[in-house]
Amino acid sequence: MEYRGYYTTPDFDGQIYFGKLEDISDLVTFESETLADFEREFKAAVEDYLTFRQNLPPQSKVG
Repeated sequence: MEYRGYYTTPDFDGQIYFGKLEDISDLVTFESETLADFEREFKAAVEDYLTFRQNLPPQSKVG
């Protein structure tokens, strides 16, 4: 699954779907009860991460 250049793959443990943003140096995870909600949570996680990155001091934006 891709959104704004970020990727994830849903995992399912029998009760919840969970995932993380792939190929970044930070750890960003999310979960949901349905696959449809998983996509919404993934997009929200990407938006939150982008906001977080914008608010970092310039020297912290490496990686």
